[in-house]
Formats: sequence, C-alpha cells, structure tokens
Amino acid sequence: MNTNNTLFSIVKKDGREFVNLDHVVRLQSEGNCSWVFLQDGRSFLTTRNLGYYQKLLPKSKQKLQNSFFRIHHQHLINLSYISGYNSREKYIQLKPEIKLPVAQRRVKDFLSVLNCFSLY
Repeated sequence: MNTNNTLFSIVKKDGREFVNLDHVVRLQSEGNCSWVFLQDGRSFLTTRNLGYYQKLLPKSKQKLQNSFFRIHHQHLINLSYISGYNSREKYIQLKPEIKLPVAQRRVKDFLSVLNCFSLY
C-alpha cells in the first residue's frame, strides 16, 4: 500500500488490485482472508487477514478522512463513512445503511476517537 498518493493495494491470489484509499468503506475478516468493500458496491476477497491491513492503514490520530478503526474482531472501518452511532445497542451506521456491531471492549477507544474529532 502506498499512502502518499492514496492508493490501496488489495492482495489477491492472482496479483494485486489498486484502488483509491478514499473508496475503501470497510474491511471484514473471513478466516485467514478479508473482504474489502468499496463505495461503488464492489467487493474483493483478499488473501491477507484483517490484522495485516490494520497495521498498514492510517490510524485516526490527526485527521478523520481515510482513518481506519477496528470496531470489532471482524470489522475495520473507514471513519469517513460513519453516519451514526447507537450507544444503547452498540452499533455504528455506515453510509449507505450498513449497521455493524462495536465490540464491548472497543467502545471506550471508539468513543475516544469520535471525541477527538468533536463527534461525540
């Protein structure tokens, strides 16, 4: 992955697919592989686990746009696509109309990130 020109490299069995980082909505684990979901509705099954991508993708320290946060052991999200958070039921709403659970042990850190950007 090359974050300098916002390209994201999706590792596939037959090579790599390159997409703009701002088109990546979320990643979801599936065993030792991961699904990458893009804003245009396309999705790719990668040959890397979610931990691999979590280490490479930008964290939410300085800017909200294209920062990624792992809300659950199965879900890594692009914070740019959050449209809501339900604190009672502990789930986030992503654009367009995707609900994902926030793990109980990650709620405090997630709310801290939102608070850093004056969103909570």
